[in-house]
Amino acid sequence: MTKTILFKEKLSEGWGLYGKTGLGTDVLEDGKSERVRWLVGWIEKDKDFFPFAYQMRANEVDVNQAFPRVKHLLKGSSIMNDNRPVVQGCL
Repeated sequence: MTKTILFKEKLSEGWGLYGKTGLGTDVLEDGKSERVRWLVGWIEKDKDFFPFAYQMRANEVDVNQAFPRVKHLLKGSSIMNDNRPVVQGCL
């Protein structure tokens, strides 16, 4: 059930994107506060599974930008590429 709730969209080449955003406040050394937003999730395709965590630190960052930013980073990485290195025996 959790997997169904966290599903966001189907990406290129059949990858599924799953995740959840969060929001908090961090108090800096100078006493000022800073908004902290994050997106934790994973992509999967067939038996491939890649978890990720993405953090945004700024008072004016829109949490709605988390998924577009992560999708851009994933598409630019070798993770979603069929030429990626294969690591066996890792969980």
